Amino acid sequence: MGLIGELASLVLRLFCLGLFLSVLLDLFRPGPPGPLRSGMTRFYDRFLNPLRRWIPPIPLSSSTIDPSPLILILFIWLCLEPFLEWVFRG
Repeated sequence: MGLIGELASLVLRLFCLGLFLSVLLDLFRPGPPGPLRSGMTRFYDRFLNPLRRWIPPIPLSSSTIDPSPLILILFIWLCLEPFLEWVFRG
């Protein structure tokens, strides 16, 4: 892959890492949301809300699990990364 392909791949990986960290911060809720956590939530909700309209939360005994972050990460890894590899094959 050329420089642009590598840069696009890096951006997608950083996006996935940030999404994973955002999910962990929401999961453990270390206290009231600070500026970092609320900023991350606002940023990633732009990408997750369309998925949440189509994919309902999974009910558990006393709470629910939102599968949309996992689905978005899997989509990026399984679809976008190979697509970038194909487009920027060098």
